Amino acid sequence: VKKLYEKHLHRQPDKTGLYYFTSKLKNKTLTISQVSKLMMESEEGKAFSNFSHYTDKYWNNLDTVVKYKNKLSTDNEHVQWIDDISNRFNEYLPFENVLIVGCGNGWLERTLHDKGIGKKFDAFDISEKYLEEAKEKKEDRNIHYFIDDINNLQNLSMKKYDAIFNFAILHHATEIDSAMQKLSNSLKPTGLIFNE
Repeated sequence: VKKLYEKHLHRQPDKTGLYYFTSKLKNKTLTISQVSKLMMESEEGKAFSNFSHYTDKYWNNLDTVVKYKNKLSTDNEHVQWIDDISNRFNEYLPFENVLIVGCGNGWLERTLHDKGIGKKFDAFDISEKYLEEAKEKKEDRNIHYFIDDINNLQNLSMKKYDAIFNFAILHHATEIDSAMQKLSNSLKPTGLIFNE
């Protein structure tokens, strides 16, 4: 039974489950293959078999979480926010000047550029390593990279950007109000901030 737990549920058995399955095997009311099948067909077992269990991916990429976030941001669980921008904000597109907050390896600005959502991008990150990777991947896209920190924001221009995109970075801000104020100040009066 312990080996089946490890094989199908990737963990040690809890006492109740161990006792239950062991007693069923001893009483011959279940066979070892039936126990195996029950574990595979359990919600926990299904989560592992279809890779929806959090150990195989980030929690915010789990299907249930993605559908929930999509529903909140686009009102359709099957449409991601980045694909909804062209519909919802079409009159603003393409944004002339775009700021990417905490760009990491540059996937977001490359995606926005390739979808025609923005023309010129400024993107910053605190990590020189990520910025080097982003620069290597930018190809001929109009993207300028620089070092900055969400807790510092010393390198932003006032009223420059038509759009600012923050993807999973604000939780790193020690003073969110201050960071948001500085980001807001760098927007043009009709600019938009997108937070994911």
